[in-house]
Amino acid sequence: MNIESYFPVPVLHHNIDSQLADKVESIIVPKIKELERNHENTQFTDYFENKINVHELLPELIDEWVKAISYFRSVTSINIDENQPLQYWTQDYKEGDTHPVHHHSTGGISGVYWVRANDAAGDLRLHTTNPLSEYVKVTNNENPYFTLNTDIKTEKGKIVLFPSYLKHEVLKSNADAIRTTIAFNLLG
Repeated sequence: MNIESYFPVPVLHHNIDSQLADKVESIIVPKIKELERNHENTQFTDYFENKINVHELLPELIDEWVKAISYFRSVTSINIDENQPLQYWTQDYKEGDTHPVHHHSTGGISGVYWVRANDAAGDLRLHTTNPLSEYVKVTNNENPYFTLNTDIKTEKGKIVLFPSYLKHEVLKSNADAIRTTIAFNLLG
């Protein structure tokens, strides 16, 4: 007998050099005061306006993203539109902040980079691509074939990439939370 896994979802984890992570934090954190609460009042963000120009301030961080994206593409064969610009936005979460379940598109690559984080910060939760998994009764909830979601711990200097179709959310931040991220997309 043989069991084979047929529908894996790739998720890349990459930690950048700690000196670069410190530099990113020292440049981005002072700019957070320019961010405004988004329309849902769930976190401070420059998604809509007052962009923090990461590509100008930190080209070496963009280089790290490009390196990670290139590797991810080489392994997954996910096609992106070379004519589309890298879309990114900064978000800063405080106590009680969340971001509800969503996806970024049906094609392309999405990512998160943690500028800073502590243990009180809400984790990134990735949801299964199989919507029927929740109806299967299992004796082991850790069984990888029927896991409904997985949580990725916040970590300063970490980049996580995944297919844009993957539903995800940010869990509620606790008291004294420090969680600043830059999310980004490359569309297919």
